[in-house]
Amino acid sequence: MQKHDAAKAVFSKVPEDSMREIYSQWSGVGQTTPLPAEDENSIREHLCIRAYLEAHEAFTDWFSHSSSAPQKPAPAPEAKFTERVANEMREKEYQSSLSAWSGRLDVLTEDVKERIYNVLLFVDGGWMIDNRQDSEEDSERSHQMAALRSLCLPRLSFLLLSVLQNSSRHQEVFSKEELRRFLQKLRESSLALLDRGLDPLGYELQP
Repeated sequence: MQKHDAAKAVFSKVPEDSMREIYSQWSGVGQTTPLPAEDENSIREHLCIRAYLEAHEAFTDWFSHSSSAPQKPAPAPEAKFTERVANEMREKEYQSSLSAWSGRLDVLTEDVKERIYNVLLFVDGGWMIDNRQDSEEDSERSHQMAALRSLCLPRLSFLLLSVLQNSSRHQEVFSKEELRRFLQKLRESSLALLDRGLDPLGYELQP
């Protein structure tokens, strides 16, 4: 959480019109060709980071709200008429609060789904992948971006799974056909690992 907060703090210092200013300055000097690859990739990286931070913030909002469901009131003894009336009033208030909470949760669920999918299905090649390459590839940059993908994309996938499961949207996790293909791929990978003398998860077999 602290790393995400630090990243948001740094990101917030970048002027909102930075990308527009880059394009404006480039066209202002009479350039009709596309931006240099380095500049274009930097803009794409900026969009990738923004999409990820927005997805993480949306999940934080969803998790905070999903963890604060209204508590069902414990009924008081119903020996007296006034106590029965009080029980009914508390129950009505609870049902009203629960309805409002559920409605808000549905809105937040749709929002976090959309924002996580924006990262997982990032346009034009994928998240944290440069569209253009210079004549000489920056191996350090490529390594860092690959490390970010291997760290962030699986994490977001698990967050999305948590959202769908905890919102009782199990049917949205996988369709039947997707689940069949997924299990088939797992089977193929496990068999390949067994052929190499490893266990089905890729670890060395213990004697």
